Amino acid sequence: MDELNFKIRMDKDILVKCVSEQLQLQLTRDELNWKVELVSEDVNFTTKGVYRVLGTVDNEIEWSLILKILQQVEDKLDPQHHNYWKREALVLSTTILDRYSNLFNTPQCYYIEEKAEGTVWLWMEEVDGPFNQTLTKKDFQFLAHTLGSFNGKYMLEPITLQPWICRSWLDSWIKSSQHYSIQVEDYFDMISPTIKEIVESYLKLKKEIPYHLDVLKSLPQVLAHQDLSKGNISISKGALTLIDWQFMSVSALGEDLGKLFGVMLSQGKIPFEEVDAYKRLLLANYIKGLQDSSGWIGKKESLAYSFYISFALRSVWEAPKLVESIIQGNSDKEHNRLFHIVTYQLRTYKEACEIINKKRL
Repeated sequence: MDELNFKIRMDKDILVKCVSEQLQLQLTRDELNWKVELVSEDVNFTTKGVYRVLGTVDNEIEWSLILKILQQVEDKLDPQHHNYWKREALVLSTTILDRYSNLFNTPQCYYIEEKAEGTVWLWMEEVDGPFNQTLTKKDFQFLAHTLGSFNGKYMLEPITLQPWICRSWLDSWIKSSQHYSIQVEDYFDMISPTIKEIVESYLKLKKEIPYHLDVLKSLPQVLAHQDLSKGNISISKGALTLIDWQFMSVSALGEDLGKLFGVMLSQGKIPFEEVDAYKRLLLANYIKGLQDSSGWIGKKESLAYSFYISFALRSVWEAPKLVESIIQGNSDKEHNRLFHIVTYQLRTYKEACEIINKKRL
C-alpha cells in the first residue's frame, strides 16, 4: 500500500459499495483496482483533505470518486456558525438540493462515513466540469439569472429549516473575519495620506455594520449558497454545476449575488476596467431570473441595496489586508489589487447608503 492510501485509511467495503452504486453493478473487492490522488490538502479550517479515488473494474471499466474529509474545529462546532464543520455532510444527507435539479447540477453523495476519531468522510460523484474556468460575460449573465431563479423558487416553495442551516451567515462571517484580521487603526501612523483616507472611510463603515445587518434581516430571506467562488462553479454546454454547500444559509434576497460579485472580483475573474458593467449585468439578470421563476414584483431598490451592501461589507476582510500588505512591504501589484478592490467596496457602500437614506426599501 502506498503512503497516500495508508494515510487516509480507506474502508475498502465502503469503496466497493460506492463504486457499485455509481456503475450500477454488484461488485466485489477482487474485481476492483484503484489508486488515490491528492486533489488538495487543508483546504480550509474544516476540510482536512480532498482526494480522487479512481480505478477500473477487471481492468476494463473506468470509474472515479471524490473523497472529501471534514474535520472538527473547536470554534466551528456551533451549527449556526457560518462555517459549521459538519454542515456539508448534513446538506448531502437530505434531499434539499433535489428540488433545484432543473436549475443546476450538484454531485451525488454515495456514502457519508463518520469516523471514530471525529472526522466525516464524504464519498461523492466526481463532477466532470471545467472548474476554475475563465468566465465570459455571457457566463456571468447565465449564472446571475440561475441564481435569481434559485432564490425565486425558494420564495414560492420554502423549506422547513433545519437547525444547521445558518440564519446569520454574513454576521458570523464578519465576526470571524475581524477575529483573524489586524486592527487597521493600530497602524494609522505607518500609512500614506491616501490610504489613511480609505481607512477612515472603512472605520465609518465598520461602526455601521450592526445597522445594515438588521436591515438585511428585515428583507425577504431565501436559501443561499454563499460560496460562489471560481472553484465551486462550472458552466459547460449550457449547464451549471455548483459544488461545496458548506456555507448553506438562509440570507437576504440578493445577498448571495453580492458574495458572487465580491469573490469573483477578488479572484480576478471580473476585470477592474469593466467592474461597473459587470455589476449592472449581474443585478439585471438576477432580477430577470427572480421574476421568471416566481413572478417577483418587489422593489428593485431593495435588491440593489442587499446586493451592494453584502458586497461592500467584504471590506472587513480586504481593508485590513490592504494595510497589512503595505506594512509588510509586499509587492506594488498586490497593493494596487487590494487598493482597487477596497476603493470600489467603499464606493459601493455609499451607493447602498444612498438607497437607505432615500427610504427606497
